[in-house]
Amino acid sequence: MPNKVYTLPMIIVLAFISISCSTEAEPPVQPDVYVAGTIDDQAVVWVNGESISLETTPGTTLSEAVGMYYYDGTVFILGNQCNESGIWTGLYWTYDDTGTDMHTLTGNSGHYASASDLTGVAGTLYISGDDFDATTEAAAFWTIGETGDQSMTILKEQTGEYYFAKALAVDAEGNPQIIGMDYQNTDILYHWTDNESVSEETYSDVNTNDSMDIAIDEDGFLYISGTNAENNTLMLWVSDTTYGRPAEDTDPFKKIAIHAGSRFDYVSSIGFNAEGDVVITGVKWEDTGPIATCWVYDGNDTETIELGLGYAQDITFRENGDMYVAGITDDVEACYWSVDSQGTVTQKVLDTRESPGSYAYAILTQ
Repeated sequence: MPNKVYTLPMIIVLAFISISCSTEAEPPVQPDVYVAGTIDDQAVVWVNGESISLETTPGTTLSEAVGMYYYDGTVFILGNQCNESGIWTGLYWTYDDTGTDMHTLTGNSGHYASASDLTGVAGTLYISGDDFDATTEAAAFWTIGETGDQSMTILKEQTGEYYFAKALAVDAEGNPQIIGMDYQNTDILYHWTDNESVSEETYSDVNTNDSMDIAIDEDGFLYISGTNAENNTLMLWVSDTTYGRPAEDTDPFKKIAIHAGSRFDYVSSIGFNAEGDVVITGVKWEDTGPIATCWVYDGNDTETIELGLGYAQDITFRENGDMYVAGITDDVEACYWSVDSQGTVTQKVLDTRESPGSYAYAILTQ
């Protein structure tokens, strides 16, 4: 076959085509998505949509996975299990390329422990929850080192009372900041700081029956989401001083109304998007049913993002501005929503089986 001879104009055209092809935009890389929750009362983790059942101890009748943290190739999954006697036990699992391993939280001698929230700093885990027996429930948190050694700190305990640590974050100084409640007086929010010894502050205008969460921004200001106990308004409390430590004779928090809700509305999780705005997840009820919602507060105004029918739970963010929200459809199906930087909402249903259904409580991406 004779050699092909190209003229100069044809060479220029071919070069242009080559450059055009090489500069065509690559499709965005999809992250790995991890979701923790339950299927038919069994704790599971979904990895890119595929469910993995999590081990429990013999005699367990139901279990749940409620929180997650990622470090150095390992996903730490927080949960609880309940036995035939109705006793709950806190535990956590590790998931990596080799599979999953189960670890049980230990309370005081003769007591039980349950867990509510999980965070970490490098390989150290921090878990909030409670330590309890038949007559007393004490708010507590655990520190778990990289070798798996556990240390429990009691935050508040009184015979006959029922205290519970609901959520926590760790400040830049390495001190856990924890919020919790008293089941017998749900109009009081407890805020504990563990800085060598535990200090306590209380606030009396928060309905702690509703979900609440805590987060700390890069400047050290503390944010708490919850519900006003008097009028059901969904609220954001922001510390006026670093870590909520009040200046003398001042209110330590400024109060921001996020949504004038009904008694059925509630908030679930709080975080910060790529622009540094505060994002709160939750539910608002309308005539059509529960609407999974994100409220975005930029320091001045609040934007509402409706995800669809259902219940929004945990939230995580990507550097490119995308956010992912774990939740439950109005048909009681585990799902998550992704919202890109343009505001486009996409839903992925993880499980469609019927009663008791499936629930998604926590989410992270890598």
